[in-house]
This record gives sequence, C-alpha cells and structure tokens, in this order.
Amino acid sequence: MTDVPVDTELPPPSYASIHEGMGETSQPTPENVKFDIVVSDPVKQGDGVNAHVSYRVSTTTNLPQYRWSEFSVIRRFSDFVWLRARLAERNRGTIIPPLPQKGVSTNKMVFTISTEFIEARRKALILFLNRVAHHPKLCFSCDLQFFLEASEEAWAEKKQSMMAEAAPAPTKPLSNFGKMIEDFAQTVVAGSGRVTSRTEDPEHIKVQEYVSNSTNHTAEVRRQAERLLRRQKELGAAYMEHGEAMAALGVCEGGALKEAFAAAGNASFSAHKLMDLQASDMIASFEEPLKDATRHLKAVQEVMADREKAWHQSCDAKDEVFRMQARLAKLRSTAGKEAAVGETERALLEAQRAESQTADQYQNIIEQTSAEMDRFQKDRADHLKKVLCEFAMSQAQMQIDLAKSWQELIPNLDANIAQYAHPSTKAGDASIPPANRVGPAR
Repeated sequence: MTDVPVDTELPPPSYASIHEGMGETSQPTPENVKFDIVVSDPVKQGDGVNAHVSYRVSTTTNLPQYRWSEFSVIRRFSDFVWLRARLAERNRGTIIPPLPQKGVSTNKMVFTISTEFIEARRKALILFLNRVAHHPKLCFSCDLQFFLEASEEAWAEKKQSMMAEAAPAPTKPLSNFGKMIEDFAQTVVAGSGRVTSRTEDPEHIKVQEYVSNSTNHTAEVRRQAERLLRRQKELGAAYMEHGEAMAALGVCEGGALKEAFAAAGNASFSAHKLMDLQASDMIASFEEPLKDATRHLKAVQEVMADREKAWHQSCDAKDEVFRMQARLAKLRSTAGKEAAVGETERALLEAQRAESQTADQYQNIIEQTSAEMDRFQKDRADHLKKVLCEFAMSQAQMQIDLAKSWQELIPNLDANIAQYAHPSTKAGDASIPPANRVGPAR
C-alpha cells in the first residue's frame, strides 16, 4: 500500500466530478462493496492545549469511483469531526456513526493525552470509519471519498474553503421592521396563528421514548459495570496483599508450614493475576462497548431531533402560506392596494414553493429514519447479544480459573499438613523449628 502523493499532476477530483463519475460508472451494490480501513501510527503533535494526534488512515476498496484500490493519508481528530458533521448535513435522516470523546482534561487549563487514551481513540476511529464505509448509503459518499483519498494539502485547502462557505451570513438590519409589524397585525386580525397541527406521529413518539429509556438504562448498566470493575481491581489488590501476608507467615513458621503457607500465598498471587487480566478484559469487551452503545444512542437522538426540526419547519411553512393567503385576501378587499396585492401574490408563490420543499424534505427524512431505525435496532440487538455472551463467558472462565487455582493447592496442603502432624522422631529433626516445637524441652 502506498501513500497518496502529496504533489501530483492528478489531484483528487472535485465533488462535482465525483458525482458525475458516480453517475457514469457502474457501482457495485452495497452488499458487494468491499472496504477495509485501518487507523494506525498515532503521532502526538504539540503540547498543552495545542496538542493533537495525527493518524495514518489506510484504505482498501473495490469501489470504482476511487482512483486507487489501496492508499493511505494522514488525518487528525478534527478531520474526523468535520467528516461526521458533513455526513450529517448532507444525509438527513441517516444515523451517522458516533465518534469517541474529543479529549481528556484534568482541569480547565491542563489537557492530557495518555498512551491508553490514544489507543482507545484509535480503535474507536477504526470502528467509526468502517461503520460509515459499510453503511448501504454512506459507503458511496463523495465526502467519505475525499476524506480517505485527498492529499493533506488538497484536504486542508478544501476543508478551509468549505468552512468559509458554511460561515453564517451577517445579520441584516431590520429595514422591514414596519412591514413585519403590519403582517403580524393582519395575521392576528385574520386569526391565523399556528393553524397546522403540532402533534407528531404516535409511532415516532414511541421511538423517542424507546431511545430515551434505552439511553438511560444503558448509561446505568455502564455505571454499574464501572463499579464492578473497581471492585474487581480492589479484590485483585486484596489477593496480592493476602498472598504476601501468607508468605510472611510461612517464613515465620518454617518447615512444612512454610511450604504450605508459601503454596497458599502463590495461589493468592495467581488469583491477583487472574483479577488483573479479568479487569483488562472487562474494559475491552464490556465497558468500552457500553460506552460506544451510549454514543450510538446519542447519534440516534440527533436524528430524532433533526426529524422534529424538519417537521416544525414543514408546519411553519404551511402556516406561512395560510398567513400569506389571509394577507392577500385582506389586500384584495381594500381599494388602492393593487401594488401590494402583486407583491403579496409573488410572496405567496414563494411560500407555496417553500411549503412543498419542506414537506418533501420531511417526508424523505421520515422514510430514511424509519429504515435507519430498523437497521439500528437489528444491529444493536446483535451487538449487545455478542457483548453479553462475551461478558458471561469471561466471568465464568475467571471463576473456573480461580477454582482451579485453589483446587490445585489442596493436595499440596494435605501433604504438608500430614507431614506436620507426623514429624520425624529423629533427634535434631529440622522439620519444625526448635522455638516452635510443641511439648516440654528435653
């Protein structure tokens, strides 16, 4: 796999050319799309609040819209944030996979980036990109292609120009404030406040309740998992201290008891190691997947909120048409308002076009969200079943290993205790230290 050239005579194609290429080239179906994306080689840049980490993003794909089948680029976390925001903006109604948290701060002025944090983020970024790449719609995204394929210079230039285009326009002064008051007065007189029903679809409300309840309960399971993890770490530390105490007692006793207590101490040390391994496994196989599940539910909530926003926009557009119609009827019944009538008729046409556009947009979001929720619930069920099975198997295996460790100790203890109970009668036997012999001195 080779890096995308930084200086090349053939720069990455523009967004327009990508769209044209997608139309002209036969694309594989989503089921046949092959993507393998790896995020590797994290490199920390800068210090303090200016610190960031760059990553190598390596891609292998069979999509013909890409110029290469294997390539790699360098990206930083803010680039991933930009990609996700862009995908959400251009794919309304689609659940965009979540990103990991932005950073870790010990206080308001000090920011830390630990090796463990970077590794956890790297894995989460791999998960994010591969989820996007295997989504039946997002896998064909020209934004994803540009992110994966553009050289660092082309990426920075395009990103900067698009951010400038997305900057909010300056607020215009209220030069038409008098007209706004007049329109509002006529609206009130005509009784044309919010006339569109603002009651959402009952099925949508059920979905909102499900997502809200699932978010709360998932967060609670995660909190309890963290609590269980702390307890297991504490128990592992207790086993270590217990083993040290047993070994010290064996040294004090000497002879057969020394060996018995040393064996018991070793069993405690083994239990400590098992607890440490179990804690690490629990972080990777249970705690982190729960964090991801919580983030994914928040991504669903974003889509639900956007759908509600589109619904209100559609209702507002309908209300605007009604207000324009009421205003036009009022003007037509008033002599000398011919110029205002013509202006209002044009405004009504614009309002009707806006109503049609917002209604179509809302309907598209409804259809996309419905399909997304079906896909999300299926994937979530499969994922959480796997997580639960791995958690149960891990807990069971730990108990089996712990039991085995203590069971193997029993024959050793039996032998040493038997030796202690029937010591040799030879004079000067060293199996029991003289200071610890039972009975009168001879």
